[in-house]
Amino acid sequence: MGIKIEMNLIDPEMFTDAVQEVVIQILESTLLEIQEEAKKKVNANSDKVYKDRTNFLNSSIGFVIYQNGEFVKSNFFASGVGEGKDGQKGVLTGEDLGNEVAQNFTSGFVCVMVAGADYALYVESKGFDVLTGSWMEFDSIFKKNAENISLATGIEFVNKK
Repeated sequence: MGIKIEMNLIDPEMFTDAVQEVVIQILESTLLEIQEEAKKKVNANSDKVYKDRTNFLNSSIGFVIYQNGEFVKSNFFASGVGEGKDGQKGVLTGEDLGNEVAQNFTSGFVCVMVAGADYALYVESKGFDVLTGSWMEFDSIFKKNAENISLATGIEFVNKK
């Protein structure tokens, strides 16, 4: 099912709002896909995947989107209760870190995806994929989502290099 944006081209403000909504939709769908993949890797039953016993690390994985310094959206959720029942604590830690980083940028769209647990880098240094592997897919997922939304809306995106 396609998305149809109807707008009065005489009103440039309406056009700008519609384009902004499309950009937000592309960013959000891309980040959701990356987040889902990252959480699958953290939870997978494999010898090479980190076992998140407390759900703190997994729950700290998420993202925030800001536009011109203003909060737009975030997505963090507790992934179970675990032995230590730290899922909600992980959510708060991830959100805090994402918001802190995003506030350093005041223009344009800013996406911050984090694994907010302070030991996430340590886990990755031991050969486990917490977020890095999934994040490496950002460009291809973003391009795919932008193409799909372009087909549905007629709004074209140009890749400037």
